[in-house]
Amino acid sequence: MSNNNKSICYFETPYDIAFKFGNDIYNFIIEKKLSLLDKNEISVLDIFAGDGRLGNIIVKIASNHHSKIDTTYVEIDAEKLKLKKPYLKTSNLINKNAFEWNPQIKYDIVISNPPFEILNKKNSKLYGFLWNDVRNSAMNLYGLSILKCLDLCSDEGIVAVIAPFSWLRGVNSKKFRSEISKITSSVYITAFNHRSIFKKVIQDVGFQIFLKRGCNNFEKSKIYFKYNGFKNQLIRESDLRNVVRSKSINVRVGPIVWNRKREFLRDSNEGAILLIYGGNIDHEGNLDLENLRYSHKQFILRSGITESDIIKNPAILIRRTLRGHPGAWKIDSCLIRYDLEFTVENHVIIVELLSDQLDYKNFCFSLIDRIKEYYYYSGTPSISTKVVNNLATQVVNVLKNR
Repeated sequence: MSNNNKSICYFETPYDIAFKFGNDIYNFIIEKKLSLLDKNEISVLDIFAGDGRLGNIIVKIASNHHSKIDTTYVEIDAEKLKLKKPYLKTSNLINKNAFEWNPQIKYDIVISNPPFEILNKKNSKLYGFLWNDVRNSAMNLYGLSILKCLDLCSDEGIVAVIAPFSWLRGVNSKKFRSEISKITSSVYITAFNHRSIFKKVIQDVGFQIFLKRGCNNFEKSKIYFKYNGFKNQLIRESDLRNVVRSKSINVRVGPIVWNRKREFLRDSNEGAILLIYGGNIDHEGNLDLENLRYSHKQFILRSGITESDIIKNPAILIRRTLRGHPGAWKIDSCLIRYDLEFTVENHVIIVELLSDQLDYKNFCFSLIDRIKEYYYYSGTPSISTKVVNNLATQVVNVLKNR
């Protein structure tokens, strides 16, 4: 990012969201009786500041409780910096790339609406990030931003951001969660149950408060989560832990990419076998093979597939994309037990049941319940094959130990 003098992935915070954020953050400080309340002087940093509205709101609220406030705004875009009208005339306005800015002091309160962008090796190099740092940061700019905010925060201070909460369940976020647990004593997330907070952007978003660990605090970090209007609940550690694959099941993505196999698709089973699409499955557990959308391509010639593409065992089929919205996701799934040769397209996850000792129906109900519980904390509608495998293995172990 060293060659970029403009904000990237910048989405202006709507004023109603900014005011709610400011009030929620300071109400949290009061509710938790944080040590900040005992200070006559506090320092506030608004980083990736944009037009500085988050900092202004926080400082205005904080000035009712503290006699002296030192405020700093950091923004790479000089044009946005000129537009700033800080609440306090003594505020520091710094026109720098926040990722490259390394002050000598730490701040009591660090706030941000950080940039969001998925990172890969190519754009990471373009922005000047080390790939190892990116991998530790959920492979997204907001992860790097949150870690930067925590680095600039004083011990027992707070970092408050408006950012995606998909790191709670993201398959690329394991190392990021580990980094957060090392740095913080606790995290509080208030999630929105819709994905349209920012104009022209569809993205999971939540208010996130990170309490930075004190130097003598060695307790395990805890993550609390709620949707607006609900109570905080502690996310259990077992939800974030990987398990060893069970030999009783085989979990994989459907092997057929249908638009690469157009020439083999048919409307009848003559010389062909059934091809099941995600849209053939509903959240009531039914397989709908009368869907007119697929009538002309519901079968695929055997000559167009391999033997390993054919599903011969009883199986649970799960559509890879959730329907609904955060906090109320719906899972499309069905259990196929009868003697049926079929294959599946790649928008479906297959859980092949390899052991006849499994109670298939009970296993299916238990697995879908666990997937619902797991993705309750997810802001994105994608289901991970790896997560399904882990949860399915947990269910197998529970059923075997009964």
